[in-house]
Amino acid sequence: MLSPVPKNTTQLEGVTPRRRRRTLPADVMSITECSRRLGISASTGYRLAEAGKLPGAFQIGQSWRVSVPRFERLIHGDEPERVSK
Repeated sequence: MLSPVPKNTTQLEGVTPRRRRRTLPADVMSITECSRRLGISASTGYRLAEAGKLPGAFQIGQSWRVSVPRFERLIHGDEPERVSK
């Protein structure tokens, strides 16, 4: 006698489904990556973004992102520095 076939084949016993990793467009980065490059903690990066003190930071839904061109201008001195710890 054959064993019953599971209705949902993606949830087979012992098999964990993989989560698809979302990739960001090349012209934006996460607050975590931006914070790492600035040498500050991620929580400080989020706090600065929420306060409007991180140039190029914007929110999409609940996710914060940073414009790479604006970030590059900031670190190269082409944009007034507004980042404060």
